[in-house]
Amino acid sequence: IKDDFTWEESGLATRIYVEDKTEWDNLFVYIWGTTEVFGGWPGTAVTGTQTIDGKVWKYAEVPADCFGNSVNIIFNNNDGTQVENFDILKGQTANKDFFFVITTDSAALPE
Repeated sequence: IKDDFTWEESGLATRIYVEDKTEWDNLFVYIWGTTEVFGGWPGTAVTGTQTIDGKVWKYAEVPADCFGNSVNIIFNNNDGTQVENFDILKGQTANKDFFFVITTDSAALPE
């Protein structure tokens, strides 16, 4: 996701959920902006899976120290391929879990 949004504390754990349709061997989440939330490129590998309404979602935990930061997200495979930049969350406050459906060349909010 290109263009910034801001995480604000909600009192709840925050996760980025991904329905991964890329067929990549690895899925990493890079969050940058005010700070590099997971450190430098390529970010962090997804940390687990959760089944919600019969669908398996991969997820990454968003650390509390990113609250209040303006950030951008890039999904990548840690092997030189990334989802192109897109503007889904531009100007939003990220104080909840977010769900994305990604392919090798696009990302969208689930329908």
